[in-house]
Amino acid sequence: MKKRWIVLLCAALLALTACAAPEMAASPAPTASSAATTTAAADPTAAPTPAEPAQTPAPTPAEQPEAPYADLLALYGQAAQEGWDMEACDAAGLSLMCGRPEQAWGYALQDLDGDGAPELLIGNGREIFDLYALQDGAPKKLLTGWERNAYVLCEDGTVYNTASGGAAYTVFADYAVREGALVPVQTVVFDTDAWTAYDGAEGEGEGVPLTEEEAQAWMDGHAVQTVEITLLHEAQPLGE
Repeated sequence: MKKRWIVLLCAALLALTACAAPEMAASPAPTASSAATTTAAADPTAAPTPAEPAQTPAPTPAEQPEAPYADLLALYGQAAQEGWDMEACDAAGLSLMCGRPEQAWGYALQDLDGDGAPELLIGNGREIFDLYALQDGAPKKLLTGWERNAYVLCEDGTVYNTASGGAAYTVFADYAVREGALVPVQTVVFDTDAWTAYDGAEGEGEGVPLTEEEAQAWMDGHAVQTVEITLLHEAQPLGE
């Protein structure tokens, strides 16, 4: 009888062991990768992953101030390089002064009316041979000079003109560049023995008589500016 109880007890223990085994197998041991993840997430001293740097687009290069005048500058450059004479310059619409080989000349860009768009001056640094401004984005010639019709740039940005029609007739005039146009500001005319001043162009309104001293003082009051130019043509001795 005792043996029978021992056999029954052993059978009961075997049954309990068989039931517990599946429950233990249902809980797998953690893998190395999951353990590493858990460790990294729990580590407060771990360095943060750096963010990707923002991509900044490259800036668009600003348009060169010479760009609107590129074709004109190419034409003047050709005249200088090929040594065009006065006739050839005149036929191409360039000042006669560009056809004098003894003249050193070039170009400069200055904003004469303060609108942010520079005007193009062609000259020798003192006299202006040709002057251009932009109208609707395109160059327009405002003036052209020659020996008896000279233009210079004053320090206040105005243009001073001396035009002679002979020993007995000369016109002196101030001009300003405004909105792409050349506007007469004041004019003094010497005709035979009389001096007359006008507000604006000659003949506009009633002229005011001046003495010779008053006229000379007005002319002497112009402070002429020397313009730094980019040289296109170097002076050549006559006969070469």
